[in-house]
Amino acid sequence: MIKNDEAILSKRVTFPLYFFKGVMGLTVGFYLFTYALLFFYKLRILFEKGDQPSFLFIDKPLEWTAAIFSIGILFEVALEVPTGVFADSLGRKFAIVSSMLVRGFYFLALFLVAILDNSATAILFVSFFSIILFSLHYTLMSGSFVAWVRDALDEEGRAGLLPLVLSRANLLYWAFFMIGSLISYSFFTAGLKFEEGKLVDLNSSLISYLYFLGGGICFFCASVFALYMRENRYYKFAHFSDLFSKARTDTIKKGWKIWHIGLQAFWKDKRLWFVFLYGSTVLSLIYLVDYIWPVFTKERFTEAIASLNLVLVLVFGFASLIGTYIISWLLKRFNINNIRTSGLALFASIVSFLFVLPIFIAVAIFRPESSNNNFVFFIFLMFIHKICHGAFHPIYEGLQNSCIEGRSQERATILSWGAIVQNIPVIFLVFFGAGTNPEDLTLWIIPCIFIIVLSAIMLIYVRSKEKLNSTQATTEVSHDT
Repeated sequence: MIKNDEAILSKRVTFPLYFFKGVMGLTVGFYLFTYALLFFYKLRILFEKGDQPSFLFIDKPLEWTAAIFSIGILFEVALEVPTGVFADSLGRKFAIVSSMLVRGFYFLALFLVAILDNSATAILFVSFFSIILFSLHYTLMSGSFVAWVRDALDEEGRAGLLPLVLSRANLLYWAFFMIGSLISYSFFTAGLKFEEGKLVDLNSSLISYLYFLGGGICFFCASVFALYMRENRYYKFAHFSDLFSKARTDTIKKGWKIWHIGLQAFWKDKRLWFVFLYGSTVLSLIYLVDYIWPVFTKERFTEAIASLNLVLVLVFGFASLIGTYIISWLLKRFNINNIRTSGLALFASIVSFLFVLPIFIAVAIFRPESSNNNFVFFIFLMFIHKICHGAFHPIYEGLQNSCIEGRSQERATILSWGAIVQNIPVIFLVFFGAGTNPEDLTLWIIPCIFIIVLSAIMLIYVRSKEKLNSTQATTEVSHDT
């Protein structure tokens, strides 16, 4: 039945989604595991040569790297709601096209960082500018794209297929992510020059070409969307030119109204609070694993980890691909069209338990006082964790949108308010978790406990809310009769 439903979906829906996910996966692979290293190594080489700017007691390459990414997260929080209102006022298509254009300029900024070799100050300035561009791109895209997909499916009477369609698209994301990571890491390591185990030079010409290519791909993606995407037809979006015409006042008032309605909708629906709080704890744990496991493995498995970074990136990417495929199969198997919000919450709770189980086992076995150095078993646990990582995203995004019932022009704004709640724990991790020992059990146990507790509360609340709504509907029908 699901197969038939998918078969009749218009290419106007599926092509932009699959094309977008493929481009995002490839270009994320281009920079995710190389840009931070490139920035860090360039600063370290220049600092050792005496070119060492100091500002607000930040005088080390690692501290500057953390500071730049911290600024990016703060900008994301500040821009979330304005960009959500922008998408709901002027159109999701307009926001998505703008997002990909900004992403293209972000890659051009990375290109400049890669070719700059003589000035640490210039590198810091361009990096600061690039992280602002990334934050603007991310916030323009984060709520608006899924809102566009959901409403495009709704136009064809298939809104219930959102988690399944997202999981199918994520298969492309992870496949192209591995390809992009392989190319990027190979280009980056080819430019490293070591003497006696110490980095002495970095030739970034190859990786600079890749960043330039990434910018071109994003600009091409924006042009494809501008020509091929169809705006959601249920809503009356303003034109961008209205901001510079006599209709400017009415357009601004409409945007303010969307901001207010979106805030009210998010504030009153406690299901959204529980869903986004649950998501924030899961994403925090993903952050810990993605950014701390390299440090942990280098401290614990110095010999085993040598020259295996790229292999592990590909292995973990493949694990996420497997997880996405499993959840896609399960959604088909259980007929997602008939699964209510509580069903998605149940899926999320099961994934949560499987998500934290490998972390609990790893913490128990590889605790600080333990001398256990079983590298293969550690990677196996992380592999299981990454399978659940792949399964998490389509369920989570489907659950968010399932809580926003019916057609809502304020959908992107509501999702943006939720994203602020979602990003708060990550901000704490970035600002207060810097330098934390990865073997500190508290660092891992607290998010795991929160995930289990919040997923249980979320499931109970969503189910009770559905029962209440069902009872009220039955009562209204009996009164009418």
